[in-house]
Amino acid sequence: IYEKKTILEGYPKRFHEVFIGLPRHINVIRTIYEKQNGHIVVFSGRSYWEFSARFRLVKRGRITEYKIPQVPELTTVFISNYNNKTYLIEYERYWRYDEATKTMDRGYPKEMSAWRNVPYPVDAAIIWKGDTFFFRGPRFWRFDNHQISAHQYYP
Repeated sequence: IYEKKTILEGYPKRFHEVFIGLPRHINVIRTIYEKQNGHIVVFSGRSYWEFSARFRLVKRGRITEYKIPQVPELTTVFISNYNNKTYLIEYERYWRYDEATKTMDRGYPKEMSAWRNVPYPVDAAIIWKGDTFFFRGPRFWRFDNHQISAHQYYP
């Protein structure tokens, strides 16, 4: 999708055609996010693959490198435009990671219930036009970073 809000010619594509270097045995991508440096990180199971802005493999690793314990998978990852921290969500818990210092913020993990009126587990999160949106199934919730709660009129 681009500025004209239409799908680019030649799409959809299989993710192995886009993410050059992603192992062929990976048949499920659980979550993806864009780092502040423009790199794209793909998560599947306990592993991740980091790609350049041109979709070339830069690095591969385990999610424990994000300073979180062994978890089966991360369900959602996003960078908050409120504090520029990376949020790593695993079903009912989340961690807050500082990419600049490569450290986990103290006091984490926290329960997803801290984000009032946001159902969990969430399927995805995006930042769009300055707002955070959480998705679960066919519904979405607009999140108020100051109130730490979903807006009352969503979904």
